[in-house]
Amino acid sequence: GVTAVNGTASGFSIRSDELGRNPVVVVAKGERIAIGYGLESSLAALEEGSETLADSPAYGEAVAALGGTPIAAFVDGPAALKLASALVPPDEHGFQEAKPYLTKVDYLALGSEASDGLATAKLIVGVGK
Repeated sequence: GVTAVNGTASGFSIRSDELGRNPVVVVAKGERIAIGYGLESSLAALEEGSETLADSPAYGEAVAALGGTPIAAFVDGPAALKLASALVPPDEHGFQEAKPYLTKVDYLALGSEASDGLATAKLIVGVGK
């Protein structure tokens, strides 16, 4: 189910047996937006002293890799893998086979722009060593 989040931040949480023990939470406070797994971690990301996306070296690499194309979406590879590992059943053979390769993904960045009636989209996958 979907539940409203109110208090120091506004947003909503999505809870499902398929998501594991914590809900996926989307919250906003002032100029910050956080999407996280669990209310506590999502609210912590909204605190003024917490790291922002602009502080992340991976995000900086993603923006640079897109060149002049404006970034539209960013996924932190290790954080996404951690979330997927919590959500995917341990007996899911395909995921377990892919996991060693997925640990190499530092980030995914999506950017798009339009000019003279032509739209261009770029998907960049940053892969570590």
